[in-house]
Amino acid sequence: YARRATSARSSAEGAALRVDRVRRELSLNIRVAYVHVLAAAQRRTVRARLAELARQAGTVTEQLFNTGAADRPDVLASEIAAASAALSLVEADNRLARDWLRLGVSVGQPALTRQAISDAGLSLTLPDGREAALQQALAEAPDLQVARAALVAAERQREAERRLQAPMLTV
Repeated sequence: YARRATSARSSAEGAALRVDRVRRELSLNIRVAYVHVLAAAQRRTVRARLAELARQAGTVTEQLFNTGAADRPDVLASEIAAASAALSLVEADNRLARDWLRLGVSVGQPALTRQAISDAGLSLTLPDGREAALQQALAEAPDLQVARAALVAAERQREAERRLQAPMLTV
């Protein structure tokens, strides 16, 4: 009976640790998806500004060509730059849409709509330096805790079986 209770207790501890590991992994996936959306939104803002500047440069170059201050290759180069910037903006839009979808899936709402996103309250720095962060991550690592619980359970089971194998002598 004691062996079954010990085994059940260690199984319950292992299951609780696995649930905690899954919870941490989900939290990490959501944080990573959020940071990707934040970066994609900022990238899209920069690319939109670059596309606007390239369009304005094309307009100015066209006006310079009309006055004779620019050559046809200059106009073509500015048109190519504007088209490239517009394509880059489309790529940024697609990446932002993909990252929003990934964030929606991570939080369990695939139809999550785009909205304003902020980096306020988001800390991407390691606490107390790199070495302390590594030690903290190792101490809190769910996989390591599951392995420790399995080791304790195996040791308990080995001890219980060793006691069962010992001959019972009565004098």
